[in-house]
Amino acid sequence: MAKIFLTVVGTGDYSPTEYRLGDTVYKKERYVQKALLSMLKDKGEHFNRIVFFLTARAREKNWEQFTAARPNIDGEKETDEGLKPFLEKNFSGIYEALDICEGKNEHELLELFNSMFDAIGENDEITFDITHGFRFIPFLFFPVMSYAKELKNISIKNIYYGLFEKEKVSDIIDLKRYDEILDCASSAHNFRCSGNSSEICNVINRRVKTLPDDEKSILGRYNSIAKCLDDLSKALLTCQGGMQKFSISKKAENLMKNKQRLENLNEKEHRIFNNLISHAITSVSELSTSELPYELGMKAVEWYISKGLIMQAYTGLRECITTFFCCTYAPNHECDDAKFRQLAVDRAITSSISRDEKAPDKASCLRIAAKLLKDDSLTEAQKKEFASVFVKIITHIDFEKMRFIQRVIEFRNHMNHFGMRKNSNNVNIDHVEKHFSQTKELFKDIYERRNEIISDEEALSKLMPDNNFSGGFINFSNHPSSKWSEKQLEAAYSLCSSSTVTDVQFLDVPADLTEEEIQKIAEHYAEKITAMSPDVVMCMGEFGVSHKVTEFFKENEITVVYSCSERIVSEHITENGTEKSSVFNFVRFRKY
Repeated sequence: MAKIFLTVVGTGDYSPTEYRLGDTVYKKERYVQKALLSMLKDKGEHFNRIVFFLTARAREKNWEQFTAARPNIDGEKETDEGLKPFLEKNFSGIYEALDICEGKNEHELLELFNSMFDAIGENDEITFDITHGFRFIPFLFFPVMSYAKELKNISIKNIYYGLFEKEKVSDIIDLKRYDEILDCASSAHNFRCSGNSSEICNVINRRVKTLPDDEKSILGRYNSIAKCLDDLSKALLTCQGGMQKFSISKKAENLMKNKQRLENLNEKEHRIFNNLISHAITSVSELSTSELPYELGMKAVEWYISKGLIMQAYTGLRECITTFFCCTYAPNHECDDAKFRQLAVDRAITSSISRDEKAPDKASCLRIAAKLLKDDSLTEAQKKEFASVFVKIITHIDFEKMRFIQRVIEFRNHMNHFGMRKNSNNVNIDHVEKHFSQTKELFKDIYERRNEIISDEEALSKLMPDNNFSGGFINFSNHPSSKWSEKQLEAAYSLCSSSTVTDVQFLDVPADLTEEEIQKIAEHYAEKITAMSPDVVMCMGEFGVSHKVTEFFKENEITVVYSCSERIVSEHITENGTEKSSVFNFVRFRKY
């Protein structure tokens, strides 16, 4: 890091005056740069480079020597030592004079900007004197420095300006506070665009470090409130939903409590920080007013969309959908119960959507729900509760209005897996805005029809045996189970819970059927068997239909098997010669 002193030389007739910096008064001097550099040197301030920006006229007027523009009372033009001799004597080897244009048109304005920017190095610490700045150059300093802060990571130590007084001591003041105001504006802009409030904390922290100890406590209060804002910002950016102490809702609640302290901090000295924090808090204030978890989630998603945070928006939206279903179909159950969300609610949601154009049938969804009643990882009470909620969801929702959720899941997974999946989709802000709107419409539809939700008892009744849910072992072949051996029947019973085998005849499939016709036959049998809620299906028949049906069962987590037999060949000698006969003895079932 280099310490750089930057200054601009103008074309004025600078009159001598006594300049004062802090408690130090310098002898009468025409150029503020001479007085300022001398006093800073006496205070132990060291610079690696001292840069003077000069136009051609400024170089002629004030560099080698000073020449007054107008004659004095004696009719002579007054002359004096210019800046260069002073610098050669006191700062030889570290000063440089850079020629600049006057900025008379847009082209020259950009050239002037670039000249000042190019004079600054990476990570430089800048001290700037703008007292004798030519025309608008002092104004140009601020955009140059803001630009260099971002692109070259510079820091501003001091911005000096000499208040010229003809008959009095002229004070040199530090305008660093104006640079702090620009930093405040930049941090507010950064928070508005990205949702990251860390720079707001940094701005206040930098100010606190410059204050004497007796003043730090006042600004420290702003710092503590900014820390609460930063905690909320981090919770939002890391998608901390739920009700934990580090969640969005808790951090928002804590921020709103601390906001009241701002009303008691009316010191004019720190009003800038009061305005900054108040403005930032206003943009997140609604996050503390939500009564239901999914309402908070939807407000957070809207906040993400406004910042262009697509990944967080999709993560929040996907979980909001599950949370809404939890609150709607199981209002008395904790919506952050991970097992309940996964097995009952999420499984009901995913079973009701499809990757293709055809919506799932409710019979296949009920079969999935029935499996919850046999899930050994659940208690008896959980089995009934999870299954009933599952059924209440799939019997109430409009499958067509659920279709978009598949895209929400795909987009969320695409981003969360860093795009490292085949057939991943490109995602942009238009997608998430559309899906956010569709989610609100879905919620509205479900809420308006909430009186149509069936009871727990009715939901469970739809999973009982008298509702065509035979369960057990389904024999989908043209070999009736009545002709099976005792060994084969026992093997079938061992694979299911109900010790029943139900035959579904695998009809002959003509060889001249098209692929489309084969697909229709497969879909017919797949839906028919699925509606029977089987534990296991034995599928053996025409290869095309068997393949499609088997794939369907596997995708829907239905165990599908085939029979394995041993062929025993025997020979018998008869009057007509030797005859061979084959007997097939069942050995086992094997999964596809």
